Amino acid sequence: MAATYSEHRDTSRMDVLDIRTGKWSRGPDAPIARNSAASAVIDGKIHVVGGRQYLEQQDGTAANVNVASHEVYDPETELWSAIAPLPIAAGAPAGASADGKIYVFGGEQWVPTQKVFGAAWVYDAATDEWETLPDLNVPRHGLAAAAIGDRIYAVGGASKTGAGDVAQVEVLMAMEGRE
Repeated sequence: MAATYSEHRDTSRMDVLDIRTGKWSRGPDAPIARNSAASAVIDGKIHVVGGRQYLEQQDGTAANVNVASHEVYDPETELWSAIAPLPIAAGAPAGASADGKIYVFGGEQWVPTQKVFGAAWVYDAATDEWETLPDLNVPRHGLAAAAIGDRIYAVGGASKTGAGDVAQVEVLMAMEGRE
């Protein structure tokens, strides 16, 4: 019997792959359980940004509630830290890192109203601050992100909450001074 969406659970579990041995092990749990977060690596530290939690509402139903949380994991100390949160709570955004910064964009919201975001932000690890960037051309969630050469790409996604495929590749920005 297949599981239904209402049977899914958020997780804070961290699994670590040792690329030398090909074996998995448990790492320290993240500070909060969630799903559909963005992640990126800066200077060997793993950043987890935004996402959502499947929470019971006052009326007894469950709903996806976005979080703005931003945590960083340091493999050297094996510790998680909470740092500057995303400017808005966004579920299913994309993230990519370049030049000591994380670029996060898109996302969706289920409650209190359903909507898809086109917003974009950049996080500077040196200052622990977020800055707003120009919006995506097409608001979407569940998309992929990649930093290649001097560009950040937004790939695919969905234009409606839960669905609505977007077959598009968009250059979020070209960074000056990069090859």
